[in-house]
Amino acid sequence: MKRLTKILVTEDKKTDREFLVTLLQAGGYHVLQAESGSQSLNIMRREHPDLVITDLLMPSMDGFEFVRLVRADPSLAQTKIVVYTAIHIESAERKLAKACGIRDILIKPTESDVILKVVSDLLNSSSVLKPSDNENPPHRNYLDHLNTKAGNQSKVFVLRATALLELGQRAVEAQDSRVLIEEFCRGAQEVIGTQYASVGILQADESGFKYFFTSGVELSTQQSMRHPKVSGELAKMMANRTVFVDEDLKDDDLKAVFGFCKLTNMIGVPLFASAKVCGVFFLNNKIDGAKFSEEDGALLGTLAAQLGMAYKNISLYTELRESEEHYRKLFETASDMVFIVSPEGIIKDLNPAVERALETPNSIRVGYHFAGVIHPDDLAATSKAVAIVLGGDTLAGPIRARILCKSGKYRLVESNMSGRMENGKVIELIGIGRDVTEQEYMESQLRQSQKMEAVGQLAGGIAHDFNNILSVILGYGERVLRKMRREEPLYESVEKMMQAAQRAATLTQQLLAFSRRDIPVTKMVDLNALITGVGEMLRRLIGEDIDLRTSLSSTIGSIKADPGQMEQVILNLAINARDAMPRGGQLSIKLTNVDVDATYSYCNAEARLGRYVVLAVTDTGSGMTEETKKRLFEPFFTTKEPGKGTGLGLSTVYAIVKQAGGFISVYSELDKGTTFLIHFPETLLQSSSVAKKADVARHSPGCETVLIAEDNQGLRQLLKEILMEFGYKVIDTDCGVAALAGAEKYSGTIDLLITDVVMPGMSGQELSKKIAVTRPKIKVIFSSGYTDDAVVRHGVQNAVVPFLQKPFTADALVSLVRSVLDGKFPLEPFQEAA
Repeated sequence: MKRLTKILVTEDKKTDREFLVTLLQAGGYHVLQAESGSQSLNIMRREHPDLVITDLLMPSMDGFEFVRLVRADPSLAQTKIVVYTAIHIESAERKLAKACGIRDILIKPTESDVILKVVSDLLNSSSVLKPSDNENPPHRNYLDHLNTKAGNQSKVFVLRATALLELGQRAVEAQDSRVLIEEFCRGAQEVIGTQYASVGILQADESGFKYFFTSGVELSTQQSMRHPKVSGELAKMMANRTVFVDEDLKDDDLKAVFGFCKLTNMIGVPLFASAKVCGVFFLNNKIDGAKFSEEDGALLGTLAAQLGMAYKNISLYTELRESEEHYRKLFETASDMVFIVSPEGIIKDLNPAVERALETPNSIRVGYHFAGVIHPDDLAATSKAVAIVLGGDTLAGPIRARILCKSGKYRLVESNMSGRMENGKVIELIGIGRDVTEQEYMESQLRQSQKMEAVGQLAGGIAHDFNNILSVILGYGERVLRKMRREEPLYESVEKMMQAAQRAATLTQQLLAFSRRDIPVTKMVDLNALITGVGEMLRRLIGEDIDLRTSLSSTIGSIKADPGQMEQVILNLAINARDAMPRGGQLSIKLTNVDVDATYSYCNAEARLGRYVVLAVTDTGSGMTEETKKRLFEPFFTTKEPGKGTGLGLSTVYAIVKQAGGFISVYSELDKGTTFLIHFPETLLQSSSVAKKADVARHSPGCETVLIAEDNQGLRQLLKEILMEFGYKVIDTDCGVAALAGAEKYSGTIDLLITDVVMPGMSGQELSKKIAVTRPKIKVIFSSGYTDDAVVRHGVQNAVVPFLQKPFTADALVSLVRSVLDGKFPLEPFQEAA
């Protein structure tokens, strides 16, 4: 087997050593390594290499001393040696090298093929260069020469090193690429000693320079200079990607750019950013006409490397800053809620949309755990979704959870979440949410509507079939009755059977009305007679523990409606009242008239101008919350226990009233009962709005002082405006306490108090008693959305006190005020149900 040629590489710098080892091994040589001259001598005595490549300047033993020792050892003296150094070797110094027995010298960096050729030629030569026999060793002469040269250049070196350090510090601190380029141009101009220094930054397509700066010229000249073309010497410089020196510059385009001066020579290097050429850095006209040296090239290369790296960092920083500003702006202005959560569930950031949508409570702040704002029933599903995202998986779709608001209520939020990865691990969760509370409500309304339609179709089908069965029962029942005498024992039983069948027929009509398949039998209906007719049935329906009272009116007209449907309205409201009074109470049904004018319609958006018959149904039951009132007429909505309510009773009432052209108002408070005011257009005794306006206009003006206590701001303002229009002086307050304070502060006479019955803090009855202590002659009108007999139970003990029913017309208000002040208040007795 053929023996491989051994080559020993002696180099203290690891990168240079590894480069030579890799290159020579690829060339087919057996390569040995040493980091110092002494280590290399030991390897040579043991391995006897064919050739040694050594650096010149190494720690502890320099290259010359190493070569001298090799030549002095008989067993090593014939070894061929090549010097590979970064030191510039001049002609006199090469002679000294040969005197030391060094034949070949390579200057770093040297092309790979040149190194291999020198190695190959030397190995193929038969002779070895021997050192001279001078008394003074040649390498000592050379070292003396280097010391002298170093002494002469020490000051220049210190100045250059200081300048390089300063530029390096500026490169680290710089945040503006143009300022950085200008400082490096001036620094290079000063350190290397030239008239001009220029930097050009390429456009993205490399067709030209997007920025070009030259130091050493006046500002006005700099501003008037055009950018050079990417051609000629500059193009060569970037294409070769190495230091470019031209001592006899002939680039016409550059000469045209620098037309204000004469360019003699140039040295330049390409600028790199991420291993890609991004521009050029070149110097012109070395001071005193000197030529550019290799040291100048190395120094410019160092500056270019610093500048390229700094420019890249500034570009990345600028892009990052702009990107952060862009996404921060999106984050801040997004209409959707954006939240960022750590893997531990801690809220890291929230955008302003969260505050706008949820009126952010203290528990949903940065630094708090997200679980604190999730509804307990939604926490498990939300935590599971978060765990899926943190595990690096993708959710199948958005999740919905109820989020706690500052008001204490929950809003439904639909969120999409994803994880931000770093090193294959989720480091934070980013979510985008949207408040879908109203959307969910509308979706539920649609579902309820669809459900109602389906149930209606089913109910309609059953009702029609049931009508056929009832027709048979009623038909045969009538035949039986015609053949029986009244005194027969079974006659009464058959008659009751027929009555039950008639009620069943009425029920099927209600089912058909609900399913919208029944055509209402519209007639002129006298509600007085209708209420009297169902009185006995109502008593049996509500039970003995509930006191039924009816207050009828001989002045009301008829309404146009289906009598059966009107009975259903009363029965449904009575059942609803019964269920609200499980321990007993009082159910009141009252009939009145009201003329709806512009003032009245202001209080109720559904009201239309005209005269109405008002059916008021009041109970003393549990009342309801505002949230329940909002959903009161929704199909299938019920607050009753499962199995005790269908949720269709009040929705059917609402449909029947709307079908009859009426509208409903509801007044209710928790633990204080509920009043339904159902308005039906009156078909007799109608009066036009013009006539009513004339009635109002005919009222004599007043001059008395009226104190108002009303907690509803809009209604309080309405009272004030109407009374002031008719000449009254008005003191308006929003509660009982404020009314007492206003009465105490007012020095004149207060003739009348108009007070709401139910107010926060102090009731109207309590207010009237307290104000009568200091103003015993003051007269009082109580006002409420409940019927006046219900007000009696809420603290107004006298059943015939002046009472203003809400909603009221201006005519009703002014008439009642004038009557009370004039002592002509008409007392209307309360009619008990028979």
